[in-house]
Amino acid sequence: MSLKTSLHRIGCPSSSEDASLAVQALDYIVAPESDVRQLWAPSPKYEAWVSEVKRIRAVLLRGSGAP
Repeated sequence: MSLKTSLHRIGCPSSSEDASLAVQALDYIVAPESDVRQLWAPSPKYEAWVSEVKRIRAVLLRGSGAP
C-alpha cells in the first residue's frame, strides 16, 4: 500500500495545502528525535525511525509542491 493510499485511508486530504499541514503535523506527531536517540541509539531501531520519518516527510513535501 502506498503512503498516499495510507494517508487517504486515515483521512488526510490530498490538496497541496493540506499536505503541507500534514508535514507540519508530523513534527508534533512523532517523538522528538532527541528522545528517540536517548532510548534507541545506537541501534537499528533508531536508524529505522530516522529513515521512516525522512521518507514520510519527503513524500508529503513532494505532494505539497514544496522545493
